[in-house]
Parts: sequence; C-alpha cells; structure tokens
Amino acid sequence: MQTRKTSFMIYGKSDTGKSTQARYIAEYIWRTQKKKTRYIALDRGSLWSPCQDLVDEGIVIPLEFQTASEYNPMAIMRKLRRGEFPEGGKINMPERVLANGKVQYKPMTKWMPWTEEETKTIGAIVVDSITSFATSFMSDAKQKNVRSGNEAGSQPREEEGETTGTNTQSHYGDAHLEVLDMMNAIQALPIEIAYFTALEDTGTDDSSGSKKIALGPATVGKAIVSVIPQRVQNVFHLTSEGVGPSKKVNAWYGSHPSDIASLQWPAKVGLLPGELPEFWKAYSKGFIPLTLEKGIAEFLEFRDKMREKGSK
Repeated sequence: MQTRKTSFMIYGKSDTGKSTQARYIAEYIWRTQKKKTRYIALDRGSLWSPCQDLVDEGIVIPLEFQTASEYNPMAIMRKLRRGEFPEGGKINMPERVLANGKVQYKPMTKWMPWTEEETKTIGAIVVDSITSFATSFMSDAKQKNVRSGNEAGSQPREEEGETTGTNTQSHYGDAHLEVLDMMNAIQALPIEIAYFTALEDTGTDDSSGSKKIALGPATVGKAIVSVIPQRVQNVFHLTSEGVGPSKKVNAWYGSHPSDIASLQWPAKVGLLPGELPEFWKAYSKGFIPLTLEKGIAEFLEFRDKMREKGSK
C-alpha cells in the first residue's frame, strides 16, 4: 500500500517550464526510490522533449496520447487513469472501415492492466496537460455529434463518409467531470507522485451558484478553476521573465496578484503546519526561483530535509 503520496498542479503560460519540471520529478523519484515515471504527453508543442535523455536512459516511459477522435480520447484516458498502458508503449492507429456508408474506426491497441510489477517499478505519473485533454474531449464529442437526453442540435455535416457535428452545453460539464475524475483516479493509484500541468486562464466560475470571474488552470468553457486546486496537494503558478541565459522562472506557492484588479492567481503548498514557518523564511518572496539544476524538485528536497530533521 502506498502511504506517502504527493500531487502537483503546475500551471502557467506557454514556455514557462511546465513540461520541463516533469524531468525533475522523474529524477527525484529515480534518485530516491529507483522507480520510473510514466509521461502521458498530450501537448504536441513539447511532448517529452525536456525529458528525452531520461527517456533514452529508461527512467521516463513516454506515451504520446492520440487526441484525434478516431482514437477515442475519452476511452484512452479512462484506461490510463486505471493504470492500464498500451502494449509496446504505443497507441496503434485504428483500422478504418466503411459500414453502412459511414467511416468507422476499429481500435487496434492491446491494453495491459496495472499489476504488482507496476507498483514495484512505477513511482510517478505525469499528465501534460489537462487543458489538452479537455480540448480533445470536446473535439471528440463534436466530431461524433454526441447528444444526451432531449438536447437539441443541428444536423451533422457529412462528406465522403466523414461526419462532424457541434458542441452542446452538456459537453462542457462532461469534460469538466472527466478531468476531475481523471485527476482523482490517477492520484489513487499506488504511486508516490501525480503531476498535472495546465495552461493558465481567466474564466467564469459558476460552481458556487453565482457567476464570477476566476483565475487558474485552464480546461474548456466555464473554467472549473476554483475546484481544480482543491483536488491536489500542491499548486504552483509558474511565471517567467527574460530570455536565454537571463530567463528566470518562478514557482509561486501562494496566491498572488494578477493584472486584473482584486483577483489573484491561486497557489498552495501541502506542508505540515510546523514546516511552514521555515519554508516561508527560506522563500520569503512568495515563490521558489526555479533552477536548471533542481527545478521543482527543490521543493521536494526541502520538504524531505525538514521531515528528516523533525524525526530526529
């Protein structure tokens, strides 16, 4: 049974180092437990390139998540969140068949279940990113013109056996639930670290019953920004300035001002009450200045040192 669990939501603008931080998580897990990291890559802008050397060494196990509707992205994520993994580490291209004048796709991937062997060898799972997964879910529902109950919608467009429809209001709620359920399920697997990324966004949060502008991790439509931070222990908002050797990336661990008056970007750390004063003293500016040597693993190492000190 895995009793030591840590979860992260790292969000920010593009090119602030969200994907790069996954390599420091993988290095930490390998260094402390000699376990590997599964890297579920949905973002084509980076895939697992920041971890390519760790992939070559076998420390990171990458998987390119196919977001096209032919691959059924919802079904893929349902399997992955149960700990299943495609045989050979690749999601195979579906077989294209014509049935009743319409194009259909037959899955050609064999999925392997999570076993005791995975518990012994896998220490972390990275999902990069929830923004891309939510978008792929919406695109899939649109392409298949999915409808529920008495939901109205325009007739799908059909050309040469191909079909595309429109998104409906229920699709947004479905996408939000799939994202939240996925985050919960992956954290429930017997791993030490679950790591999620997202773009930052300004959205309308109506989860409390009254609509209001809110900031946080992006999904689709009316962002569930007030809910997502509640589903993980540590939420870091990454910001960057400068380019090249002068570039600086900061991981904000507490809520901090945005460009919108009276609104703050959410962030938090899951430390013990007795650990917080020392942490605040070490990082008094409200953020951890991330380095190329340690990245976000600096936080994990700081936490471990405090707990080792407290156990003596």
